[in-house]
Amino acid sequence: MDTADSRHQSGENSSFASSQPESVDQIPQNHLNESPYVLNNEALSLESSLTTGDLNSVKAQCEYSHKILQRQLQEMKNAVELEMRKRESDRDGNVLRANITKLEQRLTALQRMTAQQTDRSLALKKEVGDNDAANKRANTDLTQKVEEIAREIAQIKEKQNELERKIESTSSSREQMAPENLSQMVDAFERQLGMYDVRIADMDQRFQVLETTSYSGVVIWKIRDFSRRKREAVSGRTLSLYSQPFYTSRYGYKMCARVYLNGDGMGKGTHMSLFFVVMKGEYDALLPWPFRQKVTLMLLDQGMDRRHLSDTFRPDPTSSSFKKPTSDMNIASGCPLFVAHNVIEGSSYVKEDTIFLRIHVDTSDLENF
Repeated sequence: MDTADSRHQSGENSSFASSQPESVDQIPQNHLNESPYVLNNEALSLESSLTTGDLNSVKAQCEYSHKILQRQLQEMKNAVELEMRKRESDRDGNVLRANITKLEQRLTALQRMTAQQTDRSLALKKEVGDNDAANKRANTDLTQKVEEIAREIAQIKEKQNELERKIESTSSSREQMAPENLSQMVDAFERQLGMYDVRIADMDQRFQVLETTSYSGVVIWKIRDFSRRKREAVSGRTLSLYSQPFYTSRYGYKMCARVYLNGDGMGKGTHMSLFFVVMKGEYDALLPWPFRQKVTLMLLDQGMDRRHLSDTFRPDPTSSSFKKPTSDMNIASGCPLFVAHNVIEGSSYVKEDTIFLRIHVDTSDLENF
């Protein structure tokens, strides 16, 4: 049996309301007679209008709630996006700080190396003396390069400080800072420091040459990685090696040695060939020519017996190898059959894959300036 409550609930249903009779005349007579809740036309019309108003109100409230939910959802999306950008900015900041710390460590190391090389340069200048023009120019050049690198390091430090100030000033708005720009700046610093590393390595090599320069007419030449260098000589990749220059005195002849580990000329493939080379020096105008000093070439025995192998010769005054040089160096002269390969291999002449060659020039009859 229908009740008043059941009719009210059904009236809130739009599908049911659309099929509800509009007037009492449309209700079957038997239903009117059977129902204890018979309504007149006025009451039924009032109930219908109230139901439609309620539906419009509910619809308006739903639309309003929908808009509020949309706005809240957008705000939540914005908050999430902002939080993600802040987290990314924090990660970029941590990476940048780590890179800055590495840069500071490398700068400290570069400054320490610069200070050490400056001290070594001053010591060399003191040893060589003010009258040695060639070495003085070399030391001056190295000192200038050290000072230049020191200035560039100071500029890098200034740029780094400027970058740190920018990071601190933008800490409140890091989401506006492009991380790729920071990475590019760090990469630029890395490349610049890499170039300084190469230049300092080159300077360090020059210092080593200056420190090992001999002015007594004697040089001991240490050749490391003997096996690899010999293989390169056999393959033709590196046929010969040159020693560092050495001198008969501070203002004397400039010379060097040249070795063919796989031999040259008659000794190719069977012997080590060792030669003596007269080089163009700063004081050649003060020296007697052609070069006439006795030369001794030696392969040093690193064992207990000290059975050094040697060959001595006096220069041929008519040979172009001993005339006053007009280019960087004269034609080498020496011993194509200096020592056979089978004598060297497996002997005490090679230890820890290293050999020692000694070149001695007799300076007893030379005038010292």
